[in-house]
Amino acid sequence: MGALLAGLVVSCGAVLVVAGLSKVYRGVRGIDGGSAVRRVLRMPRRRWARVSIAAGGLEGLAGALVCAGVYPVLADAVMATLGTVFCVLLGYIRIKRVPGDCGCVNWRRSASAATGTVTWRTLVRSGMLLGAGVFEAAAVPAGGFHHAWFDAGIVAGCLVQVLLSLRLAVRTPVCHRRLW
Repeated sequence: MGALLAGLVVSCGAVLVVAGLSKVYRGVRGIDGGSAVRRVLRMPRRRWARVSIAAGGLEGLAGALVCAGVYPVLADAVMATLGTVFCVLLGYIRIKRVPGDCGCVNWRRSASAATGTVTWRTLVRSGMLLGAGVFEAAAVPAGGFHHAWFDAGIVAGCLVQVLLSLRLAVRTPVCHRRLW
């Protein structure tokens, strides 16, 4: 069971790497991403590009450290801290209904960036990062890598993260009604 959960933690690290690279790419290219976060923090676009590059670099580095298993205490602490910051910030955005997206994993300018909202899926994704950082810091024994359950955990974690990142409405397969 520990190897499965360790795989889930590594998949969260991989999400951090992808999100960090996305933020750095958009910051360098001058693409406005994370419009809701920028609005809440009240930053002008020019400063937001620099903050986006720095935040993306930190995310990518933390994710790479988690995936590589290097400096596990530091990597776990940074991942848990990033998850906490994301949960608080995105929760505030959701409660206040600030228009715009979170800017997590977008590679190009989208029409929904200005009109979209932060969804419950985004909050769950950030909660997974928080939980993975806390769990690995507290309970995962070293040497959980290289097991079949570890690989299954990576696949399951990536699948959950991808499903949470899709912009599809959750509907029943037969009558196409919303699930809830």
